[in-house]
Amino acid sequence: MCGKNPGQHAYIDMSCTCTDKATLSFSLGDTTDNQWKIKVTQLSCSDPDVSNTEGCQQYFTGLTGTFSSYGFDSSQMIIGQNYAYCIRPAAGYCCIEYTPVTWSVFAGSILGDIACTDPGSTNEFSCAGAANCNMNFIVVPGVQSPQTCKADGTECHGLINGRDRYCGSVLTPTGSSPTKTSSPIITCDKPFRMFFQTGVLTPGNTGGTAAQSSGVHTAAIAPVNVQGFQFTYRQLPGNC
Repeated sequence: MCGKNPGQHAYIDMSCTCTDKATLSFSLGDTTDNQWKIKVTQLSCSDPDVSNTEGCQQYFTGLTGTFSSYGFDSSQMIIGQNYAYCIRPAAGYCCIEYTPVTWSVFAGSILGDIACTDPGSTNEFSCAGAANCNMNFIVVPGVQSPQTCKADGTECHGLINGRDRYCGSVLTPTGSSPTKTSSPIITCDKPFRMFFQTGVLTPGNTGGTAAQSSGVHTAAIAPVNVQGFQFTYRQLPGNC
């Protein structure tokens, strides 16, 4: 993890024994502009703020909230990441809506962007599916596609579920947006989770620092103008 991360948090899964150990290590290239202040809290296995599923790097319990990718406040995305955001479903709330405030998760290689190539895609900046989003992407299981209706309202059709993997600079449930405008995505898949993965530089690549090109896969900042994302979320009531 690197960059600016004020207000961010991370949960580390531990066992309920006293033999586990969590260690924080810092690697500083210089002391000119490196500062940190970290609050560490141990939570009991029965604490209500502990996620009921493992693997939640970030965990939220409210009906509404905001979250962003690590490094967002640096206006750059961190590479070499693979973690999950989890939201605790409230009683009587069946679905969740994620609304992108900022969405900039470039497709393709960590060394360069690519255009989307899905058949029927009307916007090369709105990417979805494993073929286009194979290096840097989010996964939201069970995203619903909006219905398409005739003008007179006599017939509507649409997929029950949209894509589940997204990248690019425009986010839509179907991965297509002729207006180049992002829109909310909704899922009723529980538990409420969003997964985020970014690629790494591999040995032999010509980009990045010498340490990155030598195969030392540590966290690093992605190329400029790739900001990551920020979402607001709200749980949707219903009869589950």
